Amino acid sequence: MLNKETCQTLLPLVNSQAPWDSLKAHLQGLKNSLQDQLMKEQSDLEMRRLQGKLQLVDHLLSLKDEVNEQQKVYLDSGN
Repeated sequence: MLNKETCQTLLPLVNSQAPWDSLKAHLQGLKNSLQDQLMKEQSDLEMRRLQGKLQLVDHLLSLKDEVNEQQKVYLDSGN
């Protein structure tokens, strides 16, 4: 859960079409690259590292929805 200050700081980024689209495209490219690496990797340790990186990228890709949902919660609660 994002705190109110963080949510308000991120709102301009996630709700500005061009910057968000650029970031999203970069993250999607990174995700594709990590998935390719994961399919080729033999080491269990490196596979876990790549899986962790993929989780982080997925989290960042969902940031827009998370920020907007949390902002709605803050607005609905009057905080």
